[in-house]
Amino acid sequence: MRKAVLSLLLALALLPGLLLPVRAGYMSLTGTEIVALEEFAKEWRMIRVKTTSVTLKRTDPGVQVTFTDNAAPEHPTYTYTSSAPEVATVDESGWVTPVAIGRATITISSPATEHYQSGGDYMGISVRYDEDTEMFHIEAGEGGDVRVTNRQLPVEKETVEFVTTPQDFFVTDQVEVYDAGGYELAVHQVQTNLYRFSLPKSWPVDIRVSFRRIITPGETEHGRMEILSTHANPGENQYVLLYPEEGYRCGTVTVTNATGATREIAPLRTEDGSETEQYHFFMPEELPITIRATFVAMESPADPPGASQNPVPQPEPQPQPEASSFADVPAGCWYEDAVAWATEQGIVQGKGDHTFGPEEACTRAQAVVMLWRASGSPAPSSREADFRDVPADSYYGDAVQWAVEEGIVGGVAPGEFAPDRVCSRGEIVTLLWRLHGSPAVSAKDAFPDVPAGSFCREAVSWAAGRNLVNGTGDGLFSPQGGCTRSQITTILYRDMG
Repeated sequence: MRKAVLSLLLALALLPGLLLPVRAGYMSLTGTEIVALEEFAKEWRMIRVKTTSVTLKRTDPGVQVTFTDNAAPEHPTYTYTSSAPEVATVDESGWVTPVAIGRATITISSPATEHYQSGGDYMGISVRYDEDTEMFHIEAGEGGDVRVTNRQLPVEKETVEFVTTPQDFFVTDQVEVYDAGGYELAVHQVQTNLYRFSLPKSWPVDIRVSFRRIITPGETEHGRMEILSTHANPGENQYVLLYPEEGYRCGTVTVTNATGATREIAPLRTEDGSETEQYHFFMPEELPITIRATFVAMESPADPPGASQNPVPQPEPQPQPEASSFADVPAGCWYEDAVAWATEQGIVQGKGDHTFGPEEACTRAQAVVMLWRASGSPAPSSREADFRDVPADSYYGDAVQWAVEEGIVGGVAPGEFAPDRVCSRGEIVTLLWRLHGSPAVSAKDAFPDVPAGSFCREAVSWAAGRNLVNGTGDGLFSPQGGCTRSQITTILYRDMG
């Protein structure tokens, strides 16, 4: 029988162009020559680990390497090796034991069998610390806290992130990181209060952070003071809100800087000149500051907030004074002509006490009203408010609705306009640019702090090209800086006067 089969195979092999399939353990016949089957004709060996990556803590007992093998019925032998025995060892049964922090690769391999080639696969092992305190020593000064954010602790050269959390009226001051040998590591600030560094070879790592007080709230009696921005930087907007007790009204708000200089902050006013219980100023360079507020008893519960303790008869309302007669608009000052023009055109008004308030911050509502009046106070097509914080009967209601319909202004959030927020330099220039139809601008690199992608880049370039605005020094524009009444009046005067 074997001779018959061999004769048949030989006959088939001699047929021109015929290639017989080859299996392990058989012979290949080519022409009349008989040769032994080569090793490469064996089937592929398929060893596959079930888990390709495992993370262990240093104190874990270990893990068993598990896998599948398509040659398992032949009961082959397996060999396990570790690329870094100083990090993780593996015994002859495939049990992996963590030794030290780091990474290792566990390889499983098996020799060739009668019908299969040799095969193998590998599993990655990461060994990490158990607790943050083993790897990091954190020293946080008074005024804040520090926390490492990595949930799975890193190994050498991996990135470590940590956040600083200043308490109210504090900011992060100094940040230093050292390895176990006292070598200072490079720390990169990703954003406010978020830092990164690469883990060194030597542990533990010392993270040292100090915090600096920027504001000290003074004690108050008969009322409460709220400071809105508890982490403001120099030059940024700061607001103070006062809440008098029943029978009391707002008195004074003063700011004392680090040099001991004290100035009184005037309350924000509505368009008709009435005082509010809100105060605004820009954070000075000389920090820390102390903010103090006083509250004054009313003569009777009927006295409105802001009423004088010693009221005097008020004269009949007089016509609005010319700019030159405003007590706080000196003759020859840089905004004198602008205030005179804006007053004559009915764009701005004084405060009712023969003052103009040139250095007072201008709110978003006031800025839109100025543009609206400069455009002839057109009636909006609808009086249905687009913003829940813009009452239809407010002095700025028609102006805001008109500006929305004309595409001049938008909200700061869905349904919110923020009428009492200070109008920034970037915002007022953008409003004016939109009022002119958002003309195209060829040169767009007027100031380095108004980069590509900034909401006001084209508007600032347009305004600078028409000499409507100047920088704030050092070639900068300061788009987030607040605008005063005199500044906005001057911009309008240069554009329309």
